[in-house]
Amino acid sequence: MPKCCHCKEIKSISEFYPRKGHGLSYCKLCNQSINREYKNKLQDKVIDILGGCCKSCGFRDRRALQIDHIYGGGLAERRAGKNWLRMYRQIIEGDFGSYQLLCANCNWIKRSEQNENRGCERGPLALIQSHKLPLTPAKNLL
Repeated sequence: MPKCCHCKEIKSISEFYPRKGHGLSYCKLCNQSINREYKNKLQDKVIDILGGCCKSCGFRDRRALQIDHIYGGGLAERRAGKNWLRMYRQIIEGDFGSYQLLCANCNWIKRSEQNENRGCERGPLALIQSHKLPLTPAKNLL
């Protein structure tokens, strides 16, 4: 039974991702944890580079800050194979002219005002439609 190089625990082979040419090194749990830490570090760098607050309202809570494509086109980038890692590296390398930092509220408002939702598979309405849930009016909340 293999041993994880990170947590030093002996685990079954099914608890490891297969790695070509490298054998088994990190278990799935450690691998996910390491990847999450790496993504958070890169995200912190990107947030700092882009000013650390919402460009529209000045909100500073990092949990709600999102990287926005100033001229739209995020869906097209994802379809072309550009993922968060490529985008973060591009921004860190200094090519951040087409990105800005917005809080979640300002980002959704911008998307709505500029009609950027067209063709987007994500969002509340798309979620309802994908699960074929009925659009029912909200009950009287008073």
